Amino acid sequence: MKGVTGPEEFTTGVVGGSGRWPPLPANWSYSGLREIEECPRRWMLRRATYPQLWDRNGYPESPSIPSLVGEVVHKSLERVIEALAAGGCETADAPCGFEVMKGLGGYTSLIASSIEQRMATLEGNPRVKDHVGNLRQALLLRLPDMRQRVQSVVSMTEMLPRSPDAAPATMQLDARSPLTEGSYAEVQLDVPGLGWTGRADLVTIRRSGCEIMDYKTGSREDDHPNQLRTYALLWNRDAKLNPSGSRAVRLTLRYPSGDEEVPAPGEADLLALEHDLVKRTETSAIELAKRPPPARPAAETCKGCPVRHLCSEYWDFMESRPLAKEEGSSPAFGDVEVEILSRHGSRSWVVSYRRGPGSGGTAILRTMSESTVFSVYARQRILNAVIGIDEENPNTLVLTQTSLTEIFALNATAQPSAVPRDLGKVRT
Repeated sequence: MKGVTGPEEFTTGVVGGSGRWPPLPANWSYSGLREIEECPRRWMLRRATYPQLWDRNGYPESPSIPSLVGEVVHKSLERVIEALAAGGCETADAPCGFEVMKGLGGYTSLIASSIEQRMATLEGNPRVKDHVGNLRQALLLRLPDMRQRVQSVVSMTEMLPRSPDAAPATMQLDARSPLTEGSYAEVQLDVPGLGWTGRADLVTIRRSGCEIMDYKTGSREDDHPNQLRTYALLWNRDAKLNPSGSRAVRLTLRYPSGDEEVPAPGEADLLALEHDLVKRTETSAIELAKRPPPARPAAETCKGCPVRHLCSEYWDFMESRPLAKEEGSSPAFGDVEVEILSRHGSRSWVVSYRRGPGSGGTAILRTMSESTVFSVYARQRILNAVIGIDEENPNTLVLTQTSLTEIFALNATAQPSAVPRDLGKVRT
């Protein structure tokens, strides 16, 4: 990490990218542990504070449309299932289910409000301030598909009515009480002695035992069963919701295409799982405490990483990977660090770039607006540029900015020039 100024402060070389490392997790979760194990640097950079950018914790997010769709679908499912469970409905088709959905305003209204709730979290975000309207419109265009996905999952869900005076499992951790028979949505599991927490989508308590269901809005992943088994461990060890320490008897992953049953762990399995989580947590805590935290650049790990522009190891890794067009493929999105050489047109610039020993050259950078202006020899890190070839000059690489492209300026004093200035001129 460039320009470390103190044990908890850091600079990345990116304008506005100076910050302060976050503390270690107060409570560990399965998704958090997986992210840390993939790349401790990414976890820390995402949660650090950046006072030059804004007064919130974490680096400003730049969510993709697919991820937003998944979040809205999951949030809408959460609201429907909890309302049905609280209303004592066994299914959405039951008479009380129609009344519950009427109270929610129907699926379309429910999903639209979930979209607005998610958009509200992006207000004041400097990274997407000019795109919130476009993101909202893109989600609204996908509303019919999201409605179908939510309805499909809800239609497959059967619940056990719970007592009208049963407290919701989403209450404050210090006020929770044992769960009685019935179905509960978004159950917050908490095991202080283990330092772990988790949120199960649906927990049903029957006389035969506890059933845990987790909703997945995307495709199947190999690690999904492990996450569900972790919830089974947390349920078994949660002294407030489950003071008797009973084990889950049924675990189900619910996908849009159908259910996948996961074998419920026995006592020996739970002990082994707990030992494994403790060991992995301790190892990850040691990694997070390093300054700087280690980075683990890899094609799959870094793909879509929201803070890769802040990570010098990522850009060192990228130098060994040729641009898509240098490999002879069709135009594609890619990341590239450039240095501005001169203005080429009202919306284009001559830039130089480098990709590994002996690989690199000059290119044309085409921007979306004439108001985008760079200083000569200023260095920029460009994410998600369209990489292609100039139709009139086949030997000229073209980097095109789109609505998905982000350009981040580097501090002039961050490091020596990342690209040579004597690579020749673009042929025009």
